[in-house]
Amino acid sequence: MSQRFAPLLALSRIPRRLLELWGRPAVKEVAVSLQLLGLMLNSGVDLTRSFVALQRQLENEQLRRAFADMESKVTRFGWRLAAALGEHRRLFPYYVIMLVQAGEESGQIAGRLTRAGDLLEREAQRTARVRSALTSPAITFAAAGSIILLIARYVMPRFSEMYRGLNIPLPLLTRLALGMVAVVNHWAFPLVLLSTALVLYRQRLLLQEKLFDWALTVPPLRRWLGVVLAVEFCDILGSLVGEGVALARALSLMAERAPFLSYQKRLRAVHKQLMEEGDLTEALRRVDFFPEAIFAMTAVAQEVGSMDRLLAAIKGTLEQELEVVVETMLTLVEPFLIGFLGVFTAFFFLAMFIPIYGTLQGL
Repeated sequence: MSQRFAPLLALSRIPRRLLELWGRPAVKEVAVSLQLLGLMLNSGVDLTRSFVALQRQLENEQLRRAFADMESKVTRFGWRLAAALGEHRRLFPYYVIMLVQAGEESGQIAGRLTRAGDLLEREAQRTARVRSALTSPAITFAAAGSIILLIARYVMPRFSEMYRGLNIPLPLLTRLALGMVAVVNHWAFPLVLLSTALVLYRQRLLLQEKLFDWALTVPPLRRWLGVVLAVEFCDILGSLVGEGVALARALSLMAERAPFLSYQKRLRAVHKQLMEEGDLTEALRRVDFFPEAIFAMTAVAQEVGSMDRLLAAIKGTLEQELEVVVETMLTLVEPFLIGFLGVFTAFFFLAMFIPIYGTLQGL
């Protein structure tokens, strides 16, 4: 019976998830909550009282419910904090859970919570910058797309009726355009569009994996992903090693919690080779999309013996490169969208007026 009604149950969860997305807290707010929790624990306040005090300060209802649920699991049922955080992956990224797990193992959970908050805050700043740069192209694309949709809905059908009345042979370009207009104006089009959106939402994790693997085959995207993940890798690994976590254990934690299955597979290969040969630089070459700078700097770090400091230096260098890559990609977004819309508009313009021009020539 449960299997028979599983699709209906899945559909019933969608409105609730949409409401969750609507009331989802900002990344900055999540970062501040983790920093406050770490500060209270560092000040000697026990975990139960810290949870209660934190919930009183939170304004976002969804975040407050998440911490209330974690308080119940940790204080009443004996869960580890990392496991309780793992139940709310929509709010807390994988590296937050990983840092807390390492903190529980080493007894330095307060410092790890503060560090996780710092990483989240940095991610919020980077995300805000990207969103700010994409606002203008997004508005342009939405406005132009709406105009094209209105033309396809109300203007082009009149051309279609006119051509049917003239009973003239239509070129391929015009037939393609009229076919697209007929599809858009069909009553089933919104249903197909909605069904496709629901299927993509249900399969979003698999879709993300496929998109990640595809992006690694496109050189510009491969470079961007490599720099982003390398910055994150150096930041987290340097933080763990600097606070006393063994290098092999830190890599094991990262391999367990890393996003994307192919990335996890590469990190497991790094951990395995490190355990067998003891050379981090050669092991890191298993992550073939990392930039070359990380291999040279880790070789120096192994020789000097100050792994955490040199990882921080690598992170700083890679962040500068990341700024250049992001700036380049954002600069290209708006011209690309405008060019795409121009080609699309020219296609429909030519498709509609070529038959008229041909008819006038024949008179």
